[in-house]
Amino acid sequence: MVTELNKRASATTESSSNWDAKPVVVNIQVDLEQEGDQAKVFNILNEIEKYNGYTTVFVSGEFASKYPEVVRNIESRGHEIAVHGWQKGEDLTLLSYQDQLTLIQKSFSAVRMGVIKPENILDFKPQRYKFNDDTIRILQNLGVRSISGIFKSEDHQSFSACWYV
Repeated sequence: MVTELNKRASATTESSSNWDAKPVVVNIQVDLEQEGDQAKVFNILNEIEKYNGYTTVFVSGEFASKYPEVVRNIESRGHEIAVHGWQKGEDLTLLSYQDQLTLIQKSFSAVRMGVIKPENILDFKPQRYKFNDDTIRILQNLGVRSISGIFKSEDHQSFSACWYV
């Protein structure tokens, strides 16, 4: 029993030392959807920045149109800005293709107008991850890089082949 525990401890120590050589990557996403969110976001960003980190801040189009200065401030601090639909709680799956297209385009337009480098706004996350085949086709046609910010592809054709890439 003791020998078996020592073998496990030794194996754990060896694998831990291999991990120590690799950088730690933590994916943190922050959502800005409604009034009051900006009061909290700067505390979160300050903590992330203490460790020389950055995050993706998903901003609803409605928030970006009301508070473009907040979005620009976050972008100027080196954080990535992405689109989080038009407004909190929306469900794209209840909309027709044309209505989804209009709303998604409106969302991208509002967020891009709120930043210094609109060409960097490439990712989209639907509210509550509610999307359907129409949503995917729209995002593909718009050249969106990812549907969540987690899985990215520099080759947008990969996104077309598999929605979560």
